[in-house]
Amino acid sequence: MLSFNLLKKYVLFLIILLPAGAYAQTLSGHVNATVYSFERADSSHNMKQYLRNYDQLFLNASYNKFSLRTSMNVETGLKNSLDSDSRLRMYNFYLEGRNLWDWVTLRLGRQPVFHGVASGIFDGALVKISHSQMTFETYYGGLVPSQQEFKLHKDWANNFLVGTNFSAAINDFSVGLGYVNKNYKSPDYYATRLDENLNPILYLVRKNSAQYQYFNADASYMPEKTNVVVRTRYEYDLNLQKTSKVELEGEAPVMHNLSVVVYGNYREPRVKYNSIFSVFDYGSTKEGEVGATYRLIPGYSVTGKFGYVKYQDEESSRMNLGFQTRYGSLGFRKTFGYAGEIYAFDVNAGYTYFDGLLTPSVSMSYGKYKLVSYADEKDLVSLVAGVNIRPFRTFSIDVQGQYMDNPIYSHDFRLLLKLNYRFFTIL
Repeated sequence: MLSFNLLKKYVLFLIILLPAGAYAQTLSGHVNATVYSFERADSSHNMKQYLRNYDQLFLNASYNKFSLRTSMNVETGLKNSLDSDSRLRMYNFYLEGRNLWDWVTLRLGRQPVFHGVASGIFDGALVKISHSQMTFETYYGGLVPSQQEFKLHKDWANNFLVGTNFSAAINDFSVGLGYVNKNYKSPDYYATRLDENLNPILYLVRKNSAQYQYFNADASYMPEKTNVVVRTRYEYDLNLQKTSKVELEGEAPVMHNLSVVVYGNYREPRVKYNSIFSVFDYGSTKEGEVGATYRLIPGYSVTGKFGYVKYQDEESSRMNLGFQTRYGSLGFRKTFGYAGEIYAFDVNAGYTYFDGLLTPSVSMSYGKYKLVSYADEKDLVSLVAGVNIRPFRTFSIDVQGQYMDNPIYSHDFRLLLKLNYRFFTIL
């Protein structure tokens, strides 16, 4: 049963949506209802079976150039509930005006943003101005409470997000510049400490706010009528006054059925300003990867990649081989060095029958790993099998069984049942 507080949030949510539904031209979205079972050890001698329910709602109400967009999730325990049950997570709840005066888009409310360390959701406002091949975007708001609760952060002044982006396209080239400032402050708390006489006392722990502040630039080259793609990105830490990241990736055909990909980056650890971790002696990493894809016949291809990572005093490398078909894929992965030693095989297959009515799928993986060269090898086994049943275009059912066997989860079996319903209504 839902708690009284959660029920109040549901009622408030529906009250807010009623006017939007009354004046909307279109109402669309989808609902997912999931039941998931698993087993967890609460001691060395006792295992508990859990049965949990996850319900998701995505709802959009639109009128002319305006839309109210929402996304939420409710999780409850049907058997052996957790301490946090029942819990409502509100991911999106914002009003959007698109192409106002043919060049402005406005958003107000809880909304997503994709911008480096700022990527995620926030409560605030976003303005996007587009003209010709240029776009300017700026946003400001408060960080979302840790459990995505349907309320504003209590300490907005120390937990905020502000940023801006500018991009322009010229023929096959595009460039972008941006700035982001993301500020955190951990809540104060009481802890037991010892005084000068070694007597326990209750001590109030207060932490300074920590901050990410970055400048970024990116550029890309994607000529029309070719499969050539080149992208690069640069990030500069304004607080620590040094380069944080340089990234380059590219893909190009070299002959009829063969294309190559390259990737490389230089990365400093992302450490918040004023964080205790900023006093540690940490090093950067340098990473490179090359690969190729060969298309045998339509729907069938072979891929191979090799990557190398250089840490401050160590190094690591990896290799991936794959075979892709219309019905599934085969893969092999091997890593060496500081990141651990592992080799793993995986198989994935799926096929649709009866014009989409049934889509069974299965995946299996097996591997061996050891964290250091002198350690004993550990086995990893996982198996997932399921089926999607779609009797109607707007309604489907997913049934899936999951099995794992590894040093942490021994002979672990889980079951998932999911109902999906999509709708679109013109009012």
